Amino acid sequence: MPRRWASRLLLLSGLFVIALAVSPKSLAQQPGSVDKVTFRDRTQDGKIVTDTFEIKESSKGVEIIVGGKTKSMISPADIVKIDYGSPAGINKADQLKAMAMEDTKNAVESLREYSDLVKKATAANAPEKTRRFLLIREAQWMTKIADTKMGEDFKTEASKALEKWLTVKGMSKKSWEIWPVARTAARLQIELGKYTEAAATLQELGNVADLPKELQFEAKLAEAAATLRADRKQGLTVEGALDAIEKDKDLPTGPLQDRLKVLKAVIKVPATSGDTAEQKEAAGVAITKLRDVIEAAKDPVAKAVGYNFLGDSHMAYNQFRDAQWAYLWVDTVFNQDVDERVIACRKLIDIFDLGSDEASKERAIQFKERLPKVR
Repeated sequence: MPRRWASRLLLLSGLFVIALAVSPKSLAQQPGSVDKVTFRDRTQDGKIVTDTFEIKESSKGVEIIVGGKTKSMISPADIVKIDYGSPAGINKADQLKAMAMEDTKNAVESLREYSDLVKKATAANAPEKTRRFLLIREAQWMTKIADTKMGEDFKTEASKALEKWLTVKGMSKKSWEIWPVARTAARLQIELGKYTEAAATLQELGNVADLPKELQFEAKLAEAAATLRADRKQGLTVEGALDAIEKDKDLPTGPLQDRLKVLKAVIKVPATSGDTAEQKEAAGVAITKLRDVIEAAKDPVAKAVGYNFLGDSHMAYNQFRDAQWAYLWVDTVFNQDVDERVIACRKLIDIFDLGSDEASKERAIQFKERLPKVR
């Protein structure tokens, strides 16, 4: 074989080996070019999966990029977390150390790792995207610690976590992260009894222009519920907001329609049962209509919202046994929404704490032990 052909064959062999080493799969794994996304895959019945992609982020969600073009979009509500391949401004080894600690589920140590990373990123003047990502992880672990607490300890830890969420909320308006950030902040505000503040947080979320329409409506309905929990006398104001949602041609049929109907029925239930026979009868009729709407709803979250408000009405009317059964429906059957289940468990603690017998005391203890697990 002539020397020039031997050289060419050797060169081609070398290129072939390189091509095998740098396959499309390995190219996709190059640090800094892809990120690891954990999300609920709607094509697999909501199964949580993790994969690496080239992505583009916005308040619309996360776009999966293939060949420079958008292949699919993941809703902000379906994203569990994103581990960025090479966040600018922090040491990769430090990031991997924090991620390894997360895998151990040690909340205290994970919080310490991310708090240290936040300090380092701030000192290094890291880009806002990096600082936002780290602040969110820090807030998440602060919240996990708070969620294991009860009573005053919960209030203390949850207040600290809430402050962190509110700080990062202002940085997240153009990112998919605005959805989990605002929803978590609102959940803590509700647990802390700050219903008006929760309504304001949800109002801001519902007004994010690029948020998917379905999520905008969900936020607005959650805002209406928080407003009613803050003050049932706000019924007229909420009714106007719900009428506007109902007339919006973009409102999808299905679950959100069920939640809308439930809240419209809640508004009709008087805040108190009244003093006269006529007032008590009117309150009873409104309660019956609310129950009918709840039973007609197919969406389990709509049922949970309805039963919690039904329980609140029974509580306001001093009908504690009926209230107990309403909240138990949420805790035991329609418990798909964590926020509503937390509300139900808290109300059940209140009810059983009112009892003076041993059975009530035991039930109160059971729900106090359950609440951190429900969160």
